[in-house]
Amino acid sequence: MIDPDKWKEEKLEVVCRYINENNNIDFIFVGGSIIKSENFHTILKKLRYYLKKPIILFCGSSYQINDIADAFLIPFPLNTYDYNYFHIELLKNAFLISKKPAYICGYLLIGSQYTSAYIISRAYDISKNNDIILAFLKFSEIMKFSAIYLEAGSGSSKTIDIETIKLVSNETKLPIIVGGGLRDKNTIEEILNYANYVVVGNYVEENPEFVKEL
Repeated sequence: MIDPDKWKEEKLEVVCRYINENNNIDFIFVGGSIIKSENFHTILKKLRYYLKKPIILFCGSSYQINDIADAFLIPFPLNTYDYNYFHIELLKNAFLISKKPAYICGYLLIGSQYTSAYIISRAYDISKNNDIILAFLKFSEIMKFSAIYLEAGSGSSKTIDIETIKLVSNETKLPIIVGGGLRDKNTIEEILNYANYVVVGNYVEENPEFVKEL
């Protein structure tokens, strides 16, 4: 995951080169929970110039929608007090989103309650309730979502518990995406025994060369 809000152009060019050279990286998610910079779309254009891999915009808000992307990932927040936020943000750019492939995933926040993603999506903690996790999983299947996204939250100090990932893996055929708190190759490899994709963001911002190890 690349958050254009957090990268300077000189580092962005370097990490894009690492990404292009790594055959283990299938595509790039671009987005963030909170946008601080007015240069978001300018940096996105630079990413399009540097990257040879598909760019999938993670549609955290309507401001982040741009037709530069190859596709859109639309996170449907499951454990939230505010479903209206999702619908309103999607509605604002429905015409633009409809022109590119769009994939809706069931988005489960399981982890630190102090990350930006938790606060923005008004999520509530379900990390100790496996029945609720599985109920949301079945809901995602009923709704024919494209994937299930298990998220510990951007900048989280902890990853999602491996037993939770195993539980989800045993109960669904939906592709599983896992993100948040990933900082070492061994943890990533363990998670990939049960998930289809992992998302690494904050740690790469601090250590761009980590992309070479993936």
